[in-house]
Amino acid sequence: MNDHRRARIAVIGTGWWGTNAHLPALLEREDTDIVALADRDVDRLRTASRAFDVDRTYTDYVEMLECQTLDGVVVAASHAVHYEAVKAALEHGCHVLAEKPLALNSAHAHDLVEIAAQRGLSIVMSCPWGFTPHALQARDAILSGRIGMIRLVNSLFTSFAGVSYYGDPEPLNRMFDADFFEGTLIRTLADANIDLARGGGQGWCQVSHSAALTFWVTGLTAARVSAYMNCAEVDVDMVDAISMTFSNGAIGVMSSTGDLALGDEGHHALHVFGSDGYLILDVIAGTLLIKSGDAPPRSYDPLPSDERYPRAAPADNLVDIILHGAANHGPGDIGCAAVDLIDAAHRSAAAGGTPMTVAP
Repeated sequence: MNDHRRARIAVIGTGWWGTNAHLPALLEREDTDIVALADRDVDRLRTASRAFDVDRTYTDYVEMLECQTLDGVVVAASHAVHYEAVKAALEHGCHVLAEKPLALNSAHAHDLVEIAAQRGLSIVMSCPWGFTPHALQARDAILSGRIGMIRLVNSLFTSFAGVSYYGDPEPLNRMFDADFFEGTLIRTLADANIDLARGGGQGWCQVSHSAALTFWVTGLTAARVSAYMNCAEVDVDMVDAISMTFSNGAIGVMSSTGDLALGDEGHHALHVFGSDGYLILDVIAGTLLIKSGDAPPRSYDPLPSDERYPRAAPADNLVDIILHGAANHGPGDIGCAAVDLIDAAHRSAAAGGTPMTVAP
């Protein structure tokens, strides 16, 4: 824990989500100093520096890590940068808030988790749905055995993220004009989303969300995967259907599409069936139902709309870990498990759905 009672945080990546979620969350805290920003894009860096009143800026995050004394680092750069940036931050003794996906292959993801464990540091995944009261209640119900041994898991996540897979700035600008993006400071065009090698497509962009939530709530990991992917009209996967076996022998399906119309709120629901009950967690609707044993199903009060996607929660968790040794509600393990799943799913889909063993 930190002795001087203020967290010294730097941010790598001043694009859309870094400036729309993480920096505002850090700025709201009275116990946190935003020490420095790093981004290769000078214009974005200058805009963020002015907006958040951060004087120290760098176009090279390694130089920033070497020059500044930091407690934590937020990595909100493009997907292909995550591994090297998170690794560098950990090797400089910093706790890390990492945007998903944690890395773009299993070996890199496991390397990061191992480095963090060896150094006694935390990786917090930026997966806000896992921080909601309902997600935590669902996780507690499963881990305490209230629905028995998990037998079946079904995850569905749909969104309009596919608009970013076309490489066309016009629909992206219309996306940023949507109500959800009100107040956006920087409109990142995310050209990397059109390139699978740089982490584009529905798997890396969106299944990384639903997989992390699934693994966090259930406490399971995937063991073997068979997947099919449809590219629709783009060069990356737009629609994913993944069947799997889990570490405890359960079976499940994870499906996702980014092909919804702009403005559609989408769906993100997790159904978990056990030997003594079941639960249904719908993070978009803000609802949770748990059936345990012979008792009637319990429906929890719906979450208010502004609490269903707590975008500030991961940054708050990072600071609370640094200052108070708080529990990590988005541990790097779930980010690693998500990478394992997506890596295996892409290998399976490329082989026509051939089952693939998930990396150990």
